[in-house]
Amino acid sequence: MIHLDDIRKKVISSGRYRSEYRASCDNCGVDRGYLTKQNAIKSPNCRKCSHKNISEETINKMSAASKGRVPWNKGLSGVSEETSFKMSIKKLGRSPVNKGQTCSLEQRVKLSCLSRGISVDDFDDFTTEESRRERNRFTDMGLHVACFAAYNYQCDRCSIGGVVLHAHHLMSWKHFPDLRFELTNLVTLCATCHKKFHTIYGNGKTESNTEKQYREYRSSYLMPQGRRSVALVVGVAGAGKSWVCNQLKHLAYYHEHDKNPRSEVRSAIWNAPLGMIIYDPFSHVSTFIKRNSDIFDIKIYVIDETVDVVKYRLASRGGRFTQSVEKRMKRMKNLAKQAYFTGTADEVLIKLLTDLS
Repeated sequence: MIHLDDIRKKVISSGRYRSEYRASCDNCGVDRGYLTKQNAIKSPNCRKCSHKNISEETINKMSAASKGRVPWNKGLSGVSEETSFKMSIKKLGRSPVNKGQTCSLEQRVKLSCLSRGISVDDFDDFTTEESRRERNRFTDMGLHVACFAAYNYQCDRCSIGGVVLHAHHLMSWKHFPDLRFELTNLVTLCATCHKKFHTIYGNGKTESNTEKQYREYRSSYLMPQGRRSVALVVGVAGAGKSWVCNQLKHLAYYHEHDKNPRSEVRSAIWNAPLGMIIYDPFSHVSTFIKRNSDIFDIKIYVIDETVDVVKYRLASRGGRFTQSVEKRMKRMKNLAKQAYFTGTADEVLIKLLTDLS
């Protein structure tokens, strides 16, 4: 339904005007904002009501057509640099849909039960405020700092230092409240080891974590002998870094730059499976080398492609050869002076295959 007496004029790029009318759903009456007359007549209902009007026969046909179809994004992770930039630009100045809105009491109860692993019938009261006060008290007492000092600011499992550290409770926080503030119940773990522990044994909310679990987890770690070999594959956007690394996944451990926060890359690579590690840092190459040359044997493989090749590859995936890409190409020229090997994407792949064999 459109309201002809409520018209708004809107200027488009060509300098011409078009009429937009205030529209509402013919079925439920919800306000649909301003639409052109053609669009309002073509789609008289809102999205929810349009879906309700689909017959059961059509739904069955849609379901049968989608069976066996592999999603286009299956196996893909992360987004390209160009896509990330476009997404950030699109969001500029746009407020979130739920800004200023609060959850209803029913929604809060359901979320609380879901996080605690209980049914709605077993809900007694909210525990967030009490837990937050206790954790603030834990921080104010400085117990995590005392725990780090007791372990010489190194992870108790992998013995790595100079990384993000966490104070892990041997007997879980929720199920053993009497041991929450006991220093003997704390152990220092790096972010990677801490995350792996809770991935294997749970987060300690539905079932308790115990000291026995941690001892079992710690004994399962095989300490690397000597310095880890890390191959840094660097280059500008469109040079072919991801292509080279993906070709070598079956021969070496590939650590993608967006798998972990920048502060956790050191511990993540140290805890990677034994053998050579391939890493394609998005940026901060010099910083990574400076901070990690003490424990890693780092070799730099620079992919040096011509401007025409980079432009073609960027255009083929919907990107553009921007000024930042041009600056990065100049930086790659300087980095090539200290590189172990420099060449095209094909040449770097052949060299890495030779080094891995």
